[in-house]
Amino acid sequence: MQNFLLLFALAYVAALFLASAAGHIVRFRNFRLLIREHGIVPRASSGLFAAAVCGFELLAGAAALLSLGQLVGQGIRIYVLAGAALAGAAFQFYVRQLLRRAGGATSCGCSPLSAPLTRASLVPSIGVVGISVCGLAAAGALDRSPGWLPALPCLWGLVFAGMTVLYPAAVLQLPGGRQA
Repeated sequence: MQNFLLLFALAYVAALFLASAAGHIVRFRNFRLLIREHGIVPRASSGLFAAAVCGFELLAGAAALLSLGQLVGQGIRIYVLAGAALAGAAFQFYVRQLLRRAGGATSCGCSPLSAPLTRASLVPSIGVVGISVCGLAAAGALDRSPGWLPALPCLWGLVFAGMTVLYPAAVLQLPGGRQA
């Protein structure tokens, strides 16, 4: 079970961060403008901040993807999962700051689909923190011959990451800004 959980967590982190990085890089100008609109980072630093986020997402996603193989040691897996958990906590703090602002931002940029900023925008950050912590709990477990098809937890991680990223855009908005 620990092997499954570790591979699931690494696949989830890889899929989540690589998909997010791809979306942010393809629409980098819009991402930079959205960060500027948020007003949390100084306007002059919004481009640098957007580039740093994209760079981190690429690095963390690639490291998680490489960690799925047998050539990487447990130490790297622990760093990947701990870094993902810390990044998720930082993003959760960022989104909470956006939600507290009166008039607030229109979006957090956490979904590739157009999504309004709601409490559902916290789901990707909560997901990456929770799943990374579970992966860290299982990090000492990966043996060389798991005895089952390792593709299964990787596919589950990929599917769950996709659902997590799309969730903020899928939440039904009721009149008055309430969520269904």
